[in-house]
Amino acid sequence: MAEDFINLQGDTPLLEYLSSLPVDEDLKKGIHSLALNADLDEYKADPTKTLYVEQKVNICDVYIGFIDLLIHSPQRTTIVDHKFISNKRYIPRDEDLLEDPQTAVYTYAASTFFDLPEITFEYHYYGTMSKWHEKRKLNLTRGQVEDIWDVVKTKSFDVLDNYKQSKFSATTTNYFSCSAYGGCEFLDYCFK
Repeated sequence: MAEDFINLQGDTPLLEYLSSLPVDEDLKKGIHSLALNADLDEYKADPTKTLYVEQKVNICDVYIGFIDLLIHSPQRTTIVDHKFISNKRYIPRDEDLLEDPQTAVYTYAASTFFDLPEITFEYHYYGTMSKWHEKRKLNLTRGQVEDIWDVVKTKSFDVLDNYKQSKFSATTTNYFSCSAYGGCEFLDYCFK
C-alpha cells in the first residue's frame, strides 16, 4: 500500500487515493474526517521541527505503546494521538484524559527522553459514522506529568497482581469499566 502511494503519478489527490483503497466503509469515513483536519497543515515540513511517526514507547517492558505523532521543536513538543470513534459522546473530558494511562505514559516517556519542562498532548477524534473532527489539548508541566505518572504506576500494581493469578475468578474486577467507551467486548465472558 505504501509503495503504491509513493509511486503515484500526476496530481491524484491523497484523499481520492485513500478512498479508492479496499477498506471498510467506516474506515473510509474516518479517513475523510482525517482529511478535514486543518491542523495537519501545522505539521508540514518545517526545518525547526522534527517529526516522529509511530514512535515506540517501552518503559520497563510493562508500559508499551506507539505514539502516533510527536512534533519536537525548540519552542514546543507536542504528542498527537488519533482516535476514530462513531459518536462524539464518547470523547472524554479533559479531566478524564488527565487520568488516562496513555496520557501519563506518553508524556512521561517524551518529557523524560527530551528533558522537557512542559509538553502538549493533543487527542484528535474523528468520526467514522459521519465526517467530523474534534480535538482535546492538554498542556502539562513536568510536575504535572510526574504526578499523573505516579498515579498510573500505583494503579498498575493492581493490574500486575491480576496477572499473577492462575484463575480468572481470583482477579480483581473493575465493574466501572464494563460500559466505558461503548462497552467492553468481553462482557459476555465475565457474566457467564
